[in-house]
Amino acid sequence: MEKIERLPFGQSHADKCRAGDLRWLNMPPGIPPEMATQFMAGLRSGKTLRILTSGDKKSGPAIVTPGRFKKHCQLNPEWGAEAMRLAKENQQAALRVTGAVDLDLARERSAAKPPTRRDSPSTTLGSQLELSVLKREIAFLEKVSGRAAQALG
Repeated sequence: MEKIERLPFGQSHADKCRAGDLRWLNMPPGIPPEMATQFMAGLRSGKTLRILTSGDKKSGPAIVTPGRFKKHCQLNPEWGAEAMRLAKENQQAALRVTGAVDLDLARERSAAKPPTRRDSPSTTLGSQLELSVLKREIAFLEKVSGRAAQALG
């Protein structure tokens, strides 16, 4: 794998974008074998698909774009199946670590709530707010899961 040349300070954004595009010029579709190994090692170490394909300040730049990853999965179905399995496990682990609420968990919590005095006809403002928060949480998670399904599908 070739080393990416660090661009000098003061270069324009267009020059930086051009340098990134030139990196992939005349490359076959998919991911080169060395990068595929690096990508799979990242998945095995627990990194999420978003981090590996989009990058961030803490973990560094992306290894490949989401489009190249999807194309590589199409060209190498066995590698793609393993990568998607690991990506799903890492995503679930990341949700547990960050404390994010899963859509199914939010539905269970709102449906399986035991009746309390708050559920009586003289409902207080607190329980109304709690119910509205749960409804907003479910709506938000449905929207996010739809986007995630589109991105992975």
